[in-house]
Amino acid sequence: MLISIYIPTKNRLDMLQAAIESVLNQTHREVELIVVDDASTDGTKSYLTELAAKDTRVKFLSNSQSKGACVARNMAIKQAQGEFVTGLDDDDEFEPYHIEALINYWSILERSKVVFSSIYVQYKYRNAGLFSYSRKNSSVEYTDLYYANCVGNQLFSTKANYLKAGLFDESMPAWQDLEFFYRFLKLNGAARLLDISSYIFDITPRGDRISRLNKSRILDSYVKFVTKHNLLKNHNVCRELAAQVYSDYYGFKFEPADVGYFLKAGFMPKTVFRIFRDCRDNKAVKYY
Repeated sequence: MLISIYIPTKNRLDMLQAAIESVLNQTHREVELIVVDDASTDGTKSYLTELAAKDTRVKFLSNSQSKGACVARNMAIKQAQGEFVTGLDDDDEFEPYHIEALINYWSILERSKVVFSSIYVQYKYRNAGLFSYSRKNSSVEYTDLYYANCVGNQLFSTKANYLKAGLFDESMPAWQDLEFFYRFLKLNGAARLLDISSYIFDITPRGDRISRLNKSRILDSYVKFVTKHNLLKNHNVCRELAAQVYSDYYGFKFEPADVGYFLKAGFMPKTVFRIFRDCRDNKAVKYY
């Protein structure tokens, strides 16, 4: 069974090499690795050219100008030849048994007649050589995403389900995973947890991780999310999603200027008051 794995990358050659190695060393050998180079300038294209010549499982696409991770993901998914698709960030890695375990669990769920659309796994967090582990819930419905992204950053599912959901929204400045998973689960059904830590998620602080510190980008993404999904009149949902913006994860404070920002964006005064009331003290939001 062919499994397609996509990796978007830009100027992270050292980390990319480790990520790719973790894919090519899977116990399930029938994999198709699609790497999309988003206009790297660090030798990534030369490395991928040489690698693809040696290993036919490796394919790569190159952008002459940077177009962002969502464009890169969508390019790869559209090119995928496998029945199943999943992704890997260029600074993360798979444990050797990751893909085999996902395939086996998919079969178990189907034989057990469990209704599901996709699978996600626990994370093994790596922070400068130290490790910790996620504690994700056993299943995720689309409404669970109002409270936190309790999936993570990758799903394992059929290519058909990815295409049905419309792929990643390339106009989202942040929250791309959250927004895509919301659509995916709403259209396709709940995701199920494979309760093993087979995805190594790198959380080592680095200078290229700026989105967490850019309040305007997160606020714009939040407004775009609730507007796109017709949630502006749902006070409770707007409040819960806003709790993610003003959580300890980002560290943003609710400021007086935010009131005008929300009102201008079409939020009802009642909703803005609830957001202010609940988010002024930076409520903690659980991230997985």
